[in-house]
Amino acid sequence: MTEDAHEHQGDGLVEVQDPARRLDDLLGLVLLHAPDLDFQLRCRDLIAQATADGRCPGPHHAYIADHCAVELGQPQFYGTRVDPATFRPYPIRRPETLEERRRDVGLGPLDEQMRTLRRGA
Repeated sequence: MTEDAHEHQGDGLVEVQDPARRLDDLLGLVLLHAPDLDFQLRCRDLIAQATADGRCPGPHHAYIADHCAVELGQPQFYGTRVDPATFRPYPIRRPETLEERRRDVGLGPLDEQMRTLRRGA
């Protein structure tokens, strides 16, 4: 199953995500919070290859790539990591091509991400 399913509950229509997609998202969150950076770096490389092969969603690669870059003190590629102290993205590598990279992996514009984050804060 590759698309979201829907089911009826009462009078409304409730969206139910594909279970495999939900598992992918959950595993991504677990990986981002794993205490072992070496493990995260190995997974980042595997996820990059799986993304290139079409076996993993692009945003998963973007999140783990940025996480590892920030943890290593390097600029991030996709702008997915935000400094909680300043509520601004951590430094971004080649910011002039950021939006193109984000679009290539299936992320929306950074300003939309920041607006969403600020509304939720």
